[in-house]
Amino acid sequence: MKKQVVYSLKVILEISKLEAFDGNNFKRWNVRVLPILKFTEIDRVLYEPKPKDDPKNIVKWERTNKLCVHTIKCDLSNKLFDNYCHFICAKHLWNKLNGRYEFEDEDAKKFSTNKFMYFQMIEEKKCF
Repeated sequence: MKKQVVYSLKVILEISKLEAFDGNNFKRWNVRVLPILKFTEIDRVLYEPKPKDDPKNIVKWERTNKLCVHTIKCDLSNKLFDNYCHFICAKHLWNKLNGRYEFEDEDAKKFSTNKFMYFQMIEEKKCF
């Protein structure tokens, strides 16, 4: 239990330094949050299923899941928090955020690249 409290404090200190995710620049936010989850060793609930055999492991997994969900939700803007506050499983929350915002970042990059490729300079037009 003492180890869990230390991790909780570390998470609070690290997550408080981050800018809340507001729906823009998902990859940047993802790259900042994931190391915090790994550092505090709570990222395992994102990849491992809930154990079914040992009650001690189940309780440990549930505590870690709650901490992970809390950590992710704390780093969402108020608008996004309202949309994702009903999630109680860290894996489902993480996958939903990835599915929703990862492709939007890709689409924005494609749009700006496409727009840049069709940029033309015309001698008659002034730039300023």
